[in-house]
Amino acid sequence: HQPLVSEAEALQRIIAEHGIALVVVDSGGPACGGQPESADNTINYFSALRSLRVTTLTVAHISKNGPQSAGPFGSVYWTNLARSVWQVRKSQQAGSGQVDIGLYHKKVNSGMLQKPLAYTFEFKHNSVDVRQHKIQPSTELAAGLPLYKRIELALQKGARSELEVADICNEGVAAVQARLAEREGSAFIKLDNGKWGLLGAP
Repeated sequence: HQPLVSEAEALQRIIAEHGIALVVVDSGGPACGGQPESADNTINYFSALRSLRVTTLTVAHISKNGPQSAGPFGSVYWTNLARSVWQVRKSQQAGSGQVDIGLYHKKVNSGMLQKPLAYTFEFKHNSVDVRQHKIQPSTELAAGLPLYKRIELALQKGARSELEVADICNEGVAAVQARLAEREGSAFIKLDNGKWGLLGAP
């Protein structure tokens, strides 16, 4: 019920007393102590967070109507000051006990960006089954991927025309043509029959 800045010293004592190694903040908006759009509030939050001197995970919201590439709602410092940023997206049919979750690595300060991950959570009467799977190009979770990655997924099962790729990716043909042309010779190859394939694919 108070900003993290106000609780930092008390949390430092609790962390030391109990040997805590991970702190999860749910969620960043209330914990920053004001409007998340404020650069000052965001910077103060991250300063207090780092004073805890343990690994931390902050859960933050994104704008529902924002672009797929958007970071956490608020100041750009929510992305700039984070060491690593993952975006999580959900797909679920109304009334279904099955939830598909996609995780997309948007930023990292040290190392390489990780490949997208996808999991299915199936909620049963007394249990939850979790399965990892690949993101399919025509699914709702694929919307979180850049277009060129969706094109790669569409071409994994064989060569396709530009119109076929656009239909699978639910994108305009012009956008698909532009991405194919950008990566022709490095990721994609245009075949003699006019269709496109993945470079190096059998």
